[in-house]
Amino acid sequence: MNNDFTAEIIKKAAEEGFVLINRRDISYGVQLTFERGGQRDMIRLYENTKGKRSIDTSLTKSDKLKALAGGTHQSAENPLLAPPLIGSDEAGKGDWLGPLTVCALYADEVMYEKLAASGVKDSKKLTPGKIEKLKDEILAVCPHYSIIVITPSEFNRLYEQKKNINLILTAAHAAAIKSVYAKSGCGRVLIDKFAPEYRIAGELGDYPLEIHQENRAEANFAVAAASILARYTYMAKLKQMSEKYGIDFPPGAANAANTAAGQFAAKYGKEFLGDICKISFKNTQKI
Repeated sequence: MNNDFTAEIIKKAAEEGFVLINRRDISYGVQLTFERGGQRDMIRLYENTKGKRSIDTSLTKSDKLKALAGGTHQSAENPLLAPPLIGSDEAGKGDWLGPLTVCALYADEVMYEKLAASGVKDSKKLTPGKIEKLKDEILAVCPHYSIIVITPSEFNRLYEQKKNINLILTAAHAAAIKSVYAKSGCGRVLIDKFAPEYRIAGELGDYPLEIHQENRAEANFAVAAASILARYTYMAKLKQMSEKYGIDFPPGAANAANTAAGQFAAKYGKEFLGDICKISFKNTQKI
């Protein structure tokens, strides 16, 4: 990071009464924490390998600090962490039938812009047809990704050990992130906030990663793309399961899922429900 660039931002902030209380190096940049009137705030300065600079004020609360930074403030549709980054998201967490899937995906500045142009968004806001179309576009743009599939039987085994779905998710996210880091070398990661930071840090061990956990991280295009690949994979596996057993298994955890599971139990035996569903869900008690 160019020291003159950083010094200029610090000087402009000081002129407005913002006192620098912490400066921390992060991947491709520096994070500056200021204090004014007893309130703390931060901005992040980035410089990519080509020397292009950007200022991320997506986590900056003060309008005054945003204005004096004059940076590339990311809106609610594109928040939290500027590229290059690894985005990670999951699917199947709220679905009784079928697997749990996790995807981590790397996007540099060029890839990120292409993702934005293609119209990627949180997969929960997309139709199955749109998810399938965007899946192909994402794969054409982003070659570095990893998808983890935890089958129902594997999920049930892990849940018996951990007793917490978020612990299972943490391990899966960590595995996917490690794989993409090995392919891309990018250490900046954005993930939706679902568990304490120390948990995923513990799973990642000594990997030199800067992990950002934020609410509604799917609004970021890299995380949105990961959510689409995770959801597509979940639906594809659910379809395979339907074809294998000759029963139409729907996503979700509503009455349609109960009906399908009841058909399975009648045809194959209730003792084999663990092959198609997450036993820890309350739905299991209704079959």
